[in-house]
Amino acid sequence: MPMIEIDPKYRLGVAEMDREHAQLIQIVNDLKAGLQGGTTLSGEGIPRIVDRLLQYTNTHFNHEEQLMSENRYPGLAEHRKMHAELKRQIEQFASELSGQHETMALKINLFMTIWLFEHIIKDDADFAKHYRLRHEHP
Repeated sequence: MPMIEIDPKYRLGVAEMDREHAQLIQIVNDLKAGLQGGTTLSGEGIPRIVDRLLQYTNTHFNHEEQLMSENRYPGLAEHRKMHAELKRQIEQFASELSGQHETMALKINLFMTIWLFEHIIKDDADFAKHYRLRHEHP
């Protein structure tokens, strides 16, 4: 499986979000490297990478929701629901991880790859448009 990269056309133009999305993608790539028996940048095992994914997802979602609140984004409530569902899903995967590292890591990796890109290009892009309009025409 090749590592995932974010194509520049998927960058949102909101520096904090783009930076944090890149970090999330790096964690997913670390998980993929662990699955392939490769060395992760951090040298961590799969359970630790999944834990780091959950922790960083929480951090990122908190930052993103704060930014949305500060910019009076009308879709914030719905966005929070999407974030809560993803956090619940990752927690579920993490609870099923013991003894099934490779199977669950593959499942998490595929799920996160699809979810991240769909979420970035649709849901986060909607906010980025709102953000740019507010900041270009205050």
